[in-house]
Formats: sequence, C-alpha cells, structure tokens
Amino acid sequence: DMLSREMTVEDDREEPEKKYIILAKRIRRRNTLVRSIIAIFVFACVMLSFNYAVGYRFDPQKAADISGRLNYKSEVIGNHEWNDMNFYIYDSYSCYDVIAVEKTWRGWKVIDTCLSWPKWYEDNVGIEMAGYLYHVSIDKGIQLFPIIVRDDKVKTVEVTIFGETKKIEVTTDELMLITFECSDMSLTNEAKATAYDCFGNSLYELGELKGYWVWEAIK
Repeated sequence: DMLSREMTVEDDREEPEKKYIILAKRIRRRNTLVRSIIAIFVFACVMLSFNYAVGYRFDPQKAADISGRLNYKSEVIGNHEWNDMNFYIYDSYSCYDVIAVEKTWRGWKVIDTCLSWPKWYEDNVGIEMAGYLYHVSIDKGIQLFPIIVRDDKVKTVEVTIFGETKKIEVTTDELMLITFECSDMSLTNEAKATAYDCFGNSLYELGELKGYWVWEAIK
C-alpha cells in the first residue's frame, strides 16, 4: 500500500512537468514564427522602400510620370501596351515625350527608350508627328507612329513601315497612334506616309526636317 501510494504521488509530480515542457515547446515555436513573420515584414518594407526610391511603381503610368523627362505642363494624350511594356505619349508644352516602361517582378520601371519630339507649329500646322519610337525587344520590334491632324480637310492617312501598309480614318485634333510590329531585325524602320482628302487627293506627305520626320503640304 505504501509503495502504491508513493508511485501515485510520483506520477502526480511528473504530469505537471510534462505539461510544462509541452507548453514551453509551443511557446518557443510561436515565438519563432512571430519573429520570422516580423523579419519577413521588415524585409518587405525595406525592399518596397528601396524599389520606390529607385523608381519602381505598381502602376505603369506613375512610373512614367516620374521619368524625369516631363514638366509641370506634361499631359498624357495616348498610350500603347505591348508584351510587358507600356508606351506613354505626353504633350509637354513645346514637344511630345514618348516614355517606355517595363514590367518586372519588382514593379514597373522606366527603361532608356525615352524620346522628346519637337513641335513644328511654324513650319507645319496641318499634321503633327506627336513623337516617334522604334523599340526592339529580344527578337521582336515595334514602331510607334503617332500623329495629330489639324487640317479638317484630311480624311484618311496611309502609312507604310516594314513593308506593311495601314490606312486609317482621321479624327481631327486627336492623337492617332499607328503601330507596326516586326520580327525580322534586318528590316529598317523607314516610313512613307500620305494624307488624303475625301476625294482621294494627296494633301500631305511625310518628309524630313533637321533630322526629324515632318508632314509637308503638297502644292
């Protein structure tokens, strides 16, 4: 009887100790999990702050807005999506700016294909080249051909690039973006373009001035 009672007392002492050991292990696991979550959160905040500081954004237009090429009067007048890239065209007082942004695992970031295109109000008010951009990505290329028609006599515009011809109906005083894709890098991005009235008469042709493409009236 005495031996039985002593064994019972010993078992009663061991039970709380076992429970304490189990509880301690649970607390350690929980603390480890909490520390890991806090570490991951802090790392994510640091990475987001760094990405934000160097120009990465979750929104492609916001990434383009901070490109450093724009001024307080710059306004987006058009954009085009291509693969993992977005191209934005801005009206920036005396010029048109074309900004390219690319999507990465870190967010949207401006790439080096940024171009400022001057306006030619004095030389030509009939049709404006609202920028221009030829971009190559690995084995494919894209040509942006944006125009704004100011002359209400112009009804259609025909453009040929990479051997491909596109003809579009005109909406006066609005940006019209014509795009051409190319998979043969041996082809050049030379362009030919003509603007017609409602009777099919040629009113303007694409020419060159000071190294830039401009539309010239046909006399």
